[in-house]
Amino acid sequence: MLSVEHYERLRGVAWDQLASAMDAMAEDAEASGLMDAKLAELLADES
Repeated sequence: MLSVEHYERLRGVAWDQLASAMDAMAEDAEASGLMDAKLAELLADES
């Protein structure tokens, strides 16, 4: 079992790591030219 404080600390660390990973992926996507408009274009082309 975990104390509430320990659980909250672990959950906070996990959230920070997820947010950091998402920021890094967004930067990589932008550097590769995968901006929102390009993604919408790719998703609209269902051929």
